[in-house]
Amino acid sequence: MTVEEGFTICRKGNKLIQGCQSVGDSSRHVSMRICCPNGGTPVGTYHTHPHGSIAPSSQDIAEMKRLNLELLCIEVPETGEAKCYRLGNQHKK
Repeated sequence: MTVEEGFTICRKGNKLIQGCQSVGDSSRHVSMRICCPNGGTPVGTYHTHPHGSIAPSSQDIAEMKRLNLELLCIEVPETGEAKCYRLGNQHKK
């Protein structure tokens, strides 16, 4: 069975870098650890949808809003198809 996996997308200076990795317990769920290397700030997540779609689920969007993150990237590992979504700059007041 292929499980969902992903990582935190972090901004450090003018670059986007990879933060903590997470591995799910099924092909339909991964609990993301949100953390970045020193000096990095979480701005989004990347995760896979094995045998699925690059479209975000309502749970994906709700979790991004709850975490106040703006980038959501999804990949279908079997096809290599990937897409990133900007959910609005929620960090500015």
